[in-house]
Amino acid sequence: NTGITGRIDGGGGTDTVRARFSADATLSRAIVLPTNFEAFALVADSGVTVTLQDGFTAPGTLSFSGDTLVNETRLSGRGAVLNVGSATRFRNEGDIAGEAAANQYTLVVSGGQFTNNGTISSQGDAVNSLVYAFSNTGTITAAGTAVNAFNMGAFENSGTIRSTAGTGLILWGSSTNLNYAAANTGTITSDRTGVMLGAYGTLYNKAGGTISGGTAAIASPTGLGSRLFGARVINEGTINGDVSIVSNSPYPDSYNTNIFYALSGGVLNGNLTLGMGDTLVADITNTGTSQFAGINGTVTASGSNVRYMVSQDASATVDGLVGFSGLGYDLYDGATLTLGGSTIQTAPVVFAGYGKAVLDVDFNVVGQPAIMR
Repeated sequence: NTGITGRIDGGGGTDTVRARFSADATLSRAIVLPTNFEAFALVADSGVTVTLQDGFTAPGTLSFSGDTLVNETRLSGRGAVLNVGSATRFRNEGDIAGEAAANQYTLVVSGGQFTNNGTISSQGDAVNSLVYAFSNTGTITAAGTAVNAFNMGAFENSGTIRSTAGTGLILWGSSTNLNYAAANTGTITSDRTGVMLGAYGTLYNKAGGTISGGTAAIASPTGLGSRLFGARVINEGTINGDVSIVSNSPYPDSYNTNIFYALSGGVLNGNLTLGMGDTLVADITNTGTSQFAGINGTVTASGSNVRYMVSQDASATVDGLVGFSGLGYDLYDGATLTLGGSTIQTAPVVFAGYGKAVLDVDFNVVGQPAIMR
């Protein structure tokens, strides 16, 4: 009820009917707009939940703002189907499907919490997310980018994120704090690039998680002016395909360079490429046939660093580290490391943690300590 008894005509331009809710509501009818109105928007007051059920449809792009929106039906259209802006919570239990349109995502969501337990699909790009808490237990598929996410807090994928001809996940961040890593225990995959990391993108592929890419499993951004810095990849699951986290910062430092953690139990079935100042962290115990534990491929480094985790007594050599200019060992639980080598070490060796190191190494380091802790 608009309170208007006469004719309503939106005239030219893009006109919107905005419905405001002060109490919980369920919508299950088709929305019919007045003459020359093109869009419908929902606004929920604080503490109010609006639920969309079977029978609900709305022309154009549906917009929502306010407290909580729950979708339990099928929403479809061309280009942007649903725009959730500055909402406290949005949960999809239904089906959101979009046809391709240039520079438009099927779902745009920002604000507090986004949970997908249903299905989101797009013939173009699927989800553009800027939220504090992202959770996907369902399926998100796209021909282009499946998910473009700026991670501001919690990101969890235990479902499927898939692209058929683009990128599965584009991940940006705002901190190198590993507590804010995007966690994957599900599947992220693409026939091309599984994950594209942006600045400070931190990805934790946990046990049971799989990341795959036909061209690359994890890649650095490309294009004019593109830079990758502050990115972190922690792997204790499975990564199928090559990984490239090359720092192209002109001023590499410990905060802005990139780190790949090859944790115990994880495996990279592909090659790893690092850049200036970037770091590989790997277990010193290597039962495989490749150079580094947890990596079934080659490691290409250029002025990079390697840090070994030593959690039990071990013997190792400093020889054979091509492309690495920094070498370090993190000792745990009182482990003893016996370190030897046939070549003269010209760069410092760094030790940290709790344990003992027995060295039989020749050093010729100029201008700085040979051994640092």
